[in-house]
Amino acid sequence: MYRSLWTAMFAVGALLPVLRADEKSGTVKSGRAEEMRKIVQEYTKTYQEFLRTMQSGGTNEARAAASKKLATETPALVARAQKLVDADAKDVVALEALTFIVQRNPRGAASAIDLLVEHHAKNPKILPVMSALSNVAGSEKLLKAVLEQNTDAKAKGMACYHLGNSLHRKGDKEAEVYFARIEKEFPKVEYGKTRDGKVVTLGQQAKRFLFEIRNLAIGMTAPDAVSHDLAGKQVKLSDYRGKVVVLDIWATWCGPCRAMIPHEREMVEKLKDKPFALISISADDKKETLVNFLQKESMPWVHWWEGHTGKGMLNDWNVQFYPTIYVIDAKGVIRHKNIRGPALEEAVQKLLSETK
Repeated sequence: MYRSLWTAMFAVGALLPVLRADEKSGTVKSGRAEEMRKIVQEYTKTYQEFLRTMQSGGTNEARAAASKKLATETPALVARAQKLVDADAKDVVALEALTFIVQRNPRGAASAIDLLVEHHAKNPKILPVMSALSNVAGSEKLLKAVLEQNTDAKAKGMACYHLGNSLHRKGDKEAEVYFARIEKEFPKVEYGKTRDGKVVTLGQQAKRFLFEIRNLAIGMTAPDAVSHDLAGKQVKLSDYRGKVVVLDIWATWCGPCRAMIPHEREMVEKLKDKPFALISISADDKKETLVNFLQKESMPWVHWWEGHTGKGMLNDWNVQFYPTIYVIDAKGVIRHKNIRGPALEEAVQKLLSETK
């Protein structure tokens, strides 16, 4: 699960128009920009109602109704955006409409991607669509076109970043090439800002990915992670050398993480006399949140707290989602990543047999 489920599904920033087409310029036919504004406004209104309902802890019926309304209205709005594209795929309104289509209908975005490549790869205003391409089939074609054809440094840099990220998600080793290119060509391009307003550069982001690629792949010896236990004492991964270790990087708000707890509890009980350690590393913003959770939920194993500060182990290890799982053998070598349930227990049992 990503840092926030709903913002991962529907990026709030993407709800706003990416362009303000000026009909007086003569480049946009009358009514097109206004229609696109209405599409975005209608979607934004429905989405915000959906978000409020989901966050308010309303009844199951109200939540189901909000979900149904969003699921019903979105395809109709996508169809309206498609009509604008069909009428003229080249103007600035079409770029906004194509962006909306890709964001709201990623599974059916292939034709939109082709049109973006053909007509808009050189446009610096293509930035908003690139952030919506992580799970869109065929997106690498557009990202490569922007990287090769665009002259805007930020557009090129972000294309390079998203291309590297897309390949990294697939386990493609070529991802390293793009992150290394960022360090050389786009290190100072702004990626975004932290909660306290500090600028994060593409160079900083690339450094994290390169560290993961070069130090945290299966078969590599795990770096000596440093964190803190619940008493605030500094702890190290190397303290557990000689044991099979499962690092479970999680948060109390993460549903899939919580779903793992019963099985983890059983596994820890089975292996209590073995050279094994389960270490849960919390990304909760406040340590008190974790402490209160543990008072109610039995999790009798090692707990470290990192928080979500933009620095420390979670930043250094480039944690992108929760839970993130590392299985490390007694010699400190990473043997498995992101496995759960029976597959996790089977892997641990096998590694324990190797320590005999």
